[in-house]
Formats: sequence, C-alpha cells, structure tokens
Amino acid sequence: MKARAALLLAMVGVVALGLTPAWSQLKVLLILKGGSQDMELMLKQETGVMIHLLNEAGYQAVVATENGATLTGGQTSLRPDLKLSDVVMADYVGVLVPCMGFGTGNGLAPEGVALVRRAADLNLPIAAQNGGVEFLARAGVMSGRRFSIFTGLQGIVVGGIYAGMGVTRDGNILTSSTCPSRATAEFPDTTAELTTRFIAMLPKP
Repeated sequence: MKARAALLLAMVGVVALGLTPAWSQLKVLLILKGGSQDMELMLKQETGVMIHLLNEAGYQAVVATENGATLTGGQTSLRPDLKLSDVVMADYVGVLVPCMGFGTGNGLAPEGVALVRRAADLNLPIAAQNGGVEFLARAGVMSGRRFSIFTGLQGIVVGGIYAGMGVTRDGNILTSSTCPSRATAEFPDTTAELTTRFIAMLPKP
C-alpha cells in the first residue's frame, strides 16, 4: 500500500502539498504525537517543513501516529499514513521525530518508543527535535551520547551528555533544541537545519 500524506499548508491561504512522490522507494518514518496545543503551528512550520524537505530530496515521508486519526489545527490538517502498530521498521531508511510542541510528555506512545529502539538496533539514522528527544530517551538509546534539547529540559535524557542549544550529532543520532513554538530571535527554529542534516545521513535515492 502506497503511503499518502495529505498535508494542507498555509502559505498564501491554505495550499495542498499533495501526495508523496510515488517513484521514491526510500521511506523515512515520521513518528508524530497525537495531540498538541500548538497543532496548527507545528503542522505548518515543523512537520510540514520536514515532509517538504524529505520529498524534495527524493524520499517518501511516511507519517505514523498512535491511532491513525487525522491531525487538525485551524485550517491545517495532516492525515497519517498508518498507525504506529502497523509499522515494519525494516521497510525504512531512517526515523524522524518532530517535537509537535506542548512540551514533553505529550502522547509518548509506547509503540513509537519501541520503533525508535528497533531503528537503533538496525543502526538506522534517527533524528528528533526538542520534545521528540524524549522518545529517544525512553527508548534507551541516549546513554553516553551528546544531544541538544531546549535548555531546562535536558533532565529528561538520563545518561546523555547535554551539548547545549542547536543541532548535535552523535553517531547515527541527530537531535535539535528549538521547534517553532520555542523559537525566538536568540534561539531560531532548528527544523530546517535538523532535517537537512538528517537527509545527509540517509542513503541516497
């Protein structure tokens, strides 16, 4: 079954980005939380940006959530391709976990945590932004690794080595600190940098 991501993104009004390129055989899994008080902002400026950059680079971005229900914020919506419980990790070349706002502890589905652990076992590239880094911590893949997360949240990554704000790579794991809901003039949004650097870690299409 071909993955479909029907993302409605407001640029000038609301624009449909359409389907993931059908020709792409290299799939990247995006693990999304099922809820956010910043849903419209995170769908437009975080998840939407990630999907766009992946598709532009020739990858098939496959979105999975705990229940598979459509995510809606304002006039922006995203229909997941499948449930986390239906994901076969060996079908993917990497995993990307957006923050989705609303701080940490929001919708950390055990299936998502297990998929991150499985991706690490397969030595796949894994990237996560701010609140998404908690998935990696819960999966037990951050012990002894350097990481970035928004200052004040580093305590959730037990056993990790806090590298400060920005984007940090340690082996096949890439983490960043600043999602759109946290961005300021001093600490700009790291979504595009995280995704671009993650793409560089993936096998080429």
